[in-house]
Amino acid sequence: MRLTTNKWDPRAAWLFVVIFIAAQLLIQFLIIPILKDVLRKFFFAHTIYFALIGFFLLFITFKFLESEKLSEFLSAVGLARQRPDRWTARSLTIGLFLGVVSVFSVDPHYFSEPNNWFRGFYATSLPIMFDPLVEEPILRGYIYRAFRTKYSIPQAMVAILIIVFISHWQNATASFQNFLFIMVLQTIFCILREHTNTLYPVLFCHLAYNSVIAFN
Repeated sequence: MRLTTNKWDPRAAWLFVVIFIAAQLLIQFLIIPILKDVLRKFFFAHTIYFALIGFFLLFITFKFLESEKLSEFLSAVGLARQRPDRWTARSLTIGLFLGVVSVFSVDPHYFSEPNNWFRGFYATSLPIMFDPLVEEPILRGYIYRAFRTKYSIPQAMVAILIIVFISHWQNATASFQNFLFIMVLQTIFCILREHTNTLYPVLFCHLAYNSVIAFN
């Protein structure tokens, strides 16, 4: 059943946003606190749990985009097959740089000891590392593109920033530094999406950034 006559209608996207944010808040404030003992006891419990949540959210996105095949879905969110180009290297470099800056801002002396570099492997490392594979098709593959059919670039970006702030409430409100860095990072992702008109640079940049955070 079609939600609208146009799958990119911002009204459908806003309905999806409500579902997406409700799911995120439910996870943060209800499900995780209930399962915290289980998540602490089993090392890979976080990975399995967040994989299930990720598949659920991507399935809903798949339905909102009225896709019948995986290839249709990937093409719709900006992940059609293409060869690596200069933006592939640029986005990876930007992501790695921002990740290092983020770690340095928390502990300026962290990278002065080479034994620290990429040596941490935690229960949340894999979920953090692969989170962009879920988040980017949803946020900038579907929602941002749908918003851009009606809203200007600044309006669409602000809408995404608000969605990210609410869905990342605990991290964004942990400190002003966290809030500022998340907003800057998300703005860069939106600029990459707008400038390249594909999701690959954003995805590579986000994966590179999260890889630094996940293992340090």
